[in-house]
Amino acid sequence: MHFTQIRITIVLAIMLVMAISGCAQKEIRKPAPPQMPDWCKHTSGTLDSQDSGRLIVGIGQISGIKSIEMARTNSDGQARTEIGQLLTEYLDELLELYEDYQGEDGNETSSEELTEAREFFAKLNVRSAAIEDRYFDEGNNIWYSKSVVKLDDFVKMLIQDTVFSTRLNEFLKINAALGFDKLPQYGK
Repeated sequence: MHFTQIRITIVLAIMLVMAISGCAQKEIRKPAPPQMPDWCKHTSGTLDSQDSGRLIVGIGQISGIKSIEMARTNSDGQARTEIGQLLTEYLDELLELYEDYQGEDGNETSSEELTEAREFFAKLNVRSAAIEDRYFDEGNNIWYSKSVVKLDDFVKMLIQDTVFSTRLNEFLKINAALGFDKLPQYGK
């Protein structure tokens, strides 16, 4: 071996040792956990969005459950329950307005029709309540879920699935916004 080749080999070996020791000194950092979204800090309620229209938003949270799947399922269920409670308030408000409307119009509201409507609403499945987002707060072991229903979609589903009088269905279509405006607002 020539002297030049030996020098090159020694220089390469030194560079390799320096590179290895330099890597060993570097601190390997874990990525920071994602920042908690603002929606986790809000309460359930209504939201009038320019982009999406009128929304009913349910926020669910659960802590202390070790099973990830069970915690996520329970959090989703709580978000949907919040939606269900808001929709029940919404529909009760609309039925009260409908009773007033019928009285003003000189027509008597059939108590049977209102009883049927309330029973139907009580059984109503919140099938259009999509889970829009989830977040897990590792530090506090809390799962959050955000569920959203578009009011227009809900009213369409409500009218399609009912066997109510044409008059009640028309009232629901025309006055959907009235019940919405009386619900608690999202985040407040």
